[in-house]
Amino acid sequence: MKKIIPVLTVLAVVILSIIGGLGYSKYASEKKKEVYPRKYEALVSKAAENGGIPENDLYALAKVRSGFSSDYTGKNGERGLFALDVDVWSDYSSRSGDPDDPRLLYDPELSIKAAADLLSRLYEKYLTRDAVMAAFYDGEAAVDASIAENSSFSVSSCSRGAQKFIEEINNTVKIYESLYPQEKSDK
Repeated sequence: MKKIIPVLTVLAVVILSIIGGLGYSKYASEKKKEVYPRKYEALVSKAAENGGIPENDLYALAKVRSGFSSDYTGKNGERGLFALDVDVWSDYSSRSGDPDDPRLLYDPELSIKAAADLLSRLYEKYLTRDAVMAAFYDGEAAVDASIAENSSFSVSSCSRGAQKFIEEINNTVKIYESLYPQEKSDK
C-alpha cells in the first residue's frame, strides 16, 4: 500500500500536467486567433471561391497590409483592407461595373472583391504565391522582367522590399493554416 500511494501521486501529477498543458494550449491558440483573426469571413470565403484563390492569402494580405483596418491609408495613397492602389480600383471597377471612386476601397466588401480579383488574375498569370505577391508588391512589369532575364521566377531577383513582403506573407499564411487547419492552402 505504501508503494502504491507514491505511484498514484506521480500518476495524478502527470495527468493534471497533461490536462493543464492542453488547457493552456487551447488558451494560447485562442489568444493567437485574436491577433490573426478571420474578419469578414463570409465575404472573404465567397471572394476566394469566386476567384479560385486560397482564403488564407486574403487573410494574410489584409493582416500584413493594414492589420485589417478598412480605413487604412498608406503613405502613397493605398487604401482599405489590402492597401490597394487607386489604379487597381480603377481597373477592377471598369470590369465590375462599380463606380470609379477610389474612396470605395474603404468599403470592406468592395476592397475584398477587388483584392480577390487582382490575386485571381495574378495567380492565373504567375501560378505561385511568391510570384503573385512579388507582382502585388513590385508590379507585374518587375516580375515579367525577372522571368525574362532568368527564364523563371526567383524571389532572389525581387527588390529587398518585395523579398521581405513575400516572406511576411508566407509566414502569415502558415500561421493562418496552423490556426485554421481546414483552410490549408495549396498554392
